[in-house]
Amino acid sequence: MIYLHAGVPYLCKFSVHPKAQGTGIADILWQTIRRDHADLFWRSRADNNINNWYFQRAHGNCRVDRWKVFWYGLRGFDMMQFYKDSCGSLPATFHQKLPSTFS
Repeated sequence: MIYLHAGVPYLCKFSVHPKAQGTGIADILWQTIRRDHADLFWRSRADNNINNWYFQRAHGNCRVDRWKVFWYGLRGFDMMQFYKDSCGSLPATFHQKLPSTFS
């Protein structure tokens, strides 16, 4: 699920059903996201076992508290503080909706 935050795409959720894992569907979905969004940022818990997959697809990353913040795109390093501030201020969203400031 992708939201715009201050005009920048933020990936809130990325998951593949366990029965579809290992089939290449994650890479197909990722290619579609890359095609549709020149810049993107997202976060993942620092101990998430999918982070290696994210490291391979991100142009950059940093740590904010319990989160790893990832991004790709040409604006990445210029936007790093924005990404860190945005990801650090959000509540965990696995069972919650994003605040209304995201649209």
